[in-house]
Amino acid sequence: MKILHIDDHQLFAEGLALSLLASELACQVYSCINVQEALTTISQQPDLDLILIDLAMPEMDGISFIQMLAERKILIPTAVLSAIEEPWQIKKALEFGACGYLPKYWSTQQLQLALKNIQNGEIIVPEFMKESIEALAQPSSSSPRLQNAIAKGITSRQLEVLELIQSGYRNKQIADILCISESTVKSHVKALFQALYAENRFECVRFAEQSGLLESTPRQVIAQNNRCSI
Repeated sequence: MKILHIDDHQLFAEGLALSLLASELACQVYSCINVQEALTTISQQPDLDLILIDLAMPEMDGISFIQMLAERKILIPTAVLSAIEEPWQIKKALEFGACGYLPKYWSTQQLQLALKNIQNGEIIVPEFMKESIEALAQPSSSSPRLQNAIAKGITSRQLEVLELIQSGYRNKQIADILCISESTVKSHVKALFQALYAENRFECVRFAEQSGLLESTPRQVIAQNNRCSI
């Protein structure tokens, strides 16, 4: 298989390429750290069998990239390979045409099997994630504030992170409160910055208040804790 892997974590990308090359699939992996590099590789390698992309990416996130491929009628199968386990994002990626979601913590053997099944035309989603996606409330039955968030590309989990940022919590504290990893919190914060066109946490909260995603809070309550970026 010829695979294009898009991930801005170079060490992970190099490790994946080596492990898949050494596997029984003997995959040839082209690694890119951003979307522009990926588009160049796609034009140079039109016979790619599969594209793997992380959800949290600089400049353009994974979901937007999958949507862009569909709009450009680039018909290369594309799957998400990510540490983010937010059902709303995975559901959206699948709706835009992704052929699966592969957790980054999977072993080489699990990835091999998933890649074989994708090559055979299957849609690959872990069982625990299928249940989470199926359990999602439809936007019509959710709160107006959540509908507003979804319309801006912000997930329910990211809305929770946003509320905690507004309260002045740092990434480690948010991770502890929500029982997720700090790196996952950072990914959510990055996605919030992109969705709200913010440069730092203070702007992120202010823009969210202006757009009705958050109730207004006295500026001095959040200013001291939210000046930094991610």
